[in-house]
Amino acid sequence: MCLQRKALFSTKRIGCIVLRFKDRHTTTASDLDEVKMMFAEITNGDGSDRIKVIAGSKSRMTKEARDTDFFAFTDYKVDKMAIVISDFFGKVLGNWYMKYITQPKFEYKIFDSEEEADEWLK
Repeated sequence: MCLQRKALFSTKRIGCIVLRFKDRHTTTASDLDEVKMMFAEITNGDGSDRIKVIAGSKSRMTKEARDTDFFAFTDYKVDKMAIVISDFFGKVLGNWYMKYITQPKFEYKIFDSEEEADEWLK
């Protein structure tokens, strides 16, 4: 899979799925389709209640990727999503994107650090 070079899935002791994007990566719609398939495989199609997404430094998404509504997770049960974004501009865009574009039906919050995100996900 091409995505293995770009993103890394792992589990943390708090029991959530972690999606970590590499620095300076441009995420495409096909990348997100692959991520959704990985989520289905990891969760056996049952979904996961907590997800942590770590955006890489200076990463971006193509317009097609933004239009896929990736964070809606219509096929998965998601109660909470923590999003870690290190730069101010990325946080502003992330908040705007989540609030006005995807409008997820689950609780989400954007954090400066993984530690803060882990604490909130517990």
